[in-house]
Amino acid sequence: MLYKELNKIELCMHDFAKSIKKLQNEFGINAPNSVIRQFYLDHHDKSAFIELYGELDLHNIKWRLKNISIEDLLFINEEATYPDFVKEIAQNAKFYYELGDAVIDTRIDIIQYWKNHGTWKTPPILINGTILKNPTSKFHLVEGHTRLGNLKGIYTEKVFKLANFHKIYYGEY
Repeated sequence: MLYKELNKIELCMHDFAKSIKKLQNEFGINAPNSVIRQFYLDHHDKSAFIELYGELDLHNIKWRLKNISIEDLLFINEEATYPDFVKEIAQNAKFYYELGDAVIDTRIDIIQYWKNHGTWKTPPILINGTILKNPTSKFHLVEGHTRLGNLKGIYTEKVFKLANFHKIYYGEY
C-alpha cells in the first residue's frame, strides 16, 4: 500500500484508536501507533505530504524507536517536510528570556517535560531520506517540526540543558 492510497480509505478522524486498528487489521499496516497517528492519519490528506511521501510503500517501511544524538538532529536543515517552519520555530527561543516558556509551548506538561528531561515528550518521525523519490540524507524529518525547531532554538540560545540523545521514530526500507 502506498502512502497516497491512505486518502482513499474511510477513516474516523474523531476516533484515532478505531482508525489505527482499521489500518493495522484491514490493511496490514505495521507501524507504531504514534507513527500511524502522527504521519498516516494526521497528514494523509495534505498535498505536501502526498507530494513528498505518496510513493512510499507502507508495507515495506520498518519502523523502530531509536536514540539519536543531538549533533545529528542539529544537522537536519532542509531535510524536512517544512524546513522553513523548523527555522522559524528555532528563532522563537531568542525571545525566551523576554517572554518565557510560551515561546516553547503553552502546555504546562510539555514545558515541564522539556525542562525535566531535556527532550520532547513525543518522539518525532524521521525516515531514511534515501527512500524518497528525490533522495536526501540519512535523516529526513516527516513530522515533529515544532519539536525539532524547539530543540534547535533551546540549544542555540542555551535556554536550558538538553539531553545528549533524543528518541525518534525512524523508518527505512
